[in-house]
Amino acid sequence: MNWLCHGGSREVRLGIVTGRRIGGAVVRSRARRLMREAFRLVQHQITPGVDIILVARASLADRPLAGVSKDLQRCLREARLWSPPVHPSPPSQCVS
Repeated sequence: MNWLCHGGSREVRLGIVTGRRIGGAVVRSRARRLMREAFRLVQHQITPGVDIILVARASLADRPLAGVSKDLQRCLREARLWSPPVHPSPPSQCVS
């Protein structure tokens, strides 16, 4: 994963690179779909104003979506681009 803070706008943009070393067209398309879906699931928790470029590797072709999403979240945390939503604490229950 590579990224660049572009400031100004509040949107997060995504670019995906899949080289021919990964495999045939079907494998590259699946890799792009997996990365796009993993990004879609977490895009609202990424620091605004960032351009992200994801580079596919050959090991991605056999991974399930959950694994790809988990790896993306780990990369975002390491890059300090992850800002998980703050949930208010639930109201305390009265004990009688």
